[in-house]
Amino acid sequence: EKDLEIPPLPPFTTDTILIQANRVFKMKSDEIMNILQDLFEEGFITYHRTESTRVSTIGQNIAKEYLSAKNLQELFLPRTWESEGAHECIRPTKSIDSQTLQILIEEGSITTSTIKKQHLIVYDLIFKRFISSQTKPVKVKNVTYSITLGKSEIVLSRNVDIIDKGWNEIGYLKIDSLLPDEMTVRKLIQVKKPKVTLLSEADIIQTMKQKGIGRPSTYSKIISTLLKRKYVFLKNNKLIPTKKGMEVYSILKENYKEFISEDRTKYIEQIMDDVENGKENYFSVLKEILEEYKSNIEDPRSVFLERDNTKVIN
Repeated sequence: EKDLEIPPLPPFTTDTILIQANRVFKMKSDEIMNILQDLFEEGFITYHRTESTRVSTIGQNIAKEYLSAKNLQELFLPRTWESEGAHECIRPTKSIDSQTLQILIEEGSITTSTIKKQHLIVYDLIFKRFISSQTKPVKVKNVTYSITLGKSEIVLSRNVDIIDKGWNEIGYLKIDSLLPDEMTVRKLIQVKKPKVTLLSEADIIQTMKQKGIGRPSTYSKIISTLLKRKYVFLKNNKLIPTKKGMEVYSILKENYKEFISEDRTKYIEQIMDDVENGKENYFSVLKEILEEYKSNIEDPRSVFLERDNTKVIN
């Protein structure tokens, strides 16, 4: 047993809100982006295409005002969550939670024809995550168990009690019950799982973020394009490759591997950033890339025209 202090998570960025909303509500990434766009245009949240977790003084004051109104001012612990980026984190623009917002809309105090139920549940995620980010850590009693079954042993950690309140007064923190010293095995179930699992949209966005591929404005666009062109389809919140998608991938990998790799994509995006920041000359970069393509590919169309499955590309 030990006392453990759990800090709050930082406010949402584009990738983290897409991941969380997909995992919690099974929403598609383009649907989430449309909801965020509506919330931004209605003035309820800050700009939603951002990689920054930074919180301004205005944002901190919004959290302070809300906590004071709820008699939770003792939990207030302002943080700037410093990070790179021109924008702030995704946060509410007013100290109005989702329940109050819904009441104000129903009363007619706030006039909107855009905000529906799905907007409110995404707004609730954003609001609670942001307010939590401006509050004290939670102190909990944590118990680590060593569970032995035959020759197998697993280690399990559970938070079993709250010692000192913090962000859990706003956000959700799971508290488990204590386990007995001994347990009886009533039933054994053997489950076979594939070595490689199918990915959800949240998994793909998280992977792109980790590998430095894509931008806040392109995460959902990349996935929606794959779906639109029928390279993958969605089932039970998992993306499954189609025959067409696998054939296109095979052709591209076989003929243009050096141009479509993850490293290549990351390199091109870095060059784009360098051009934007004035470190590279726009025309020089374009000329270099064009010459590289010309020297490696005579006619990109010829690869597809020579194959029997030409229709794959149409």
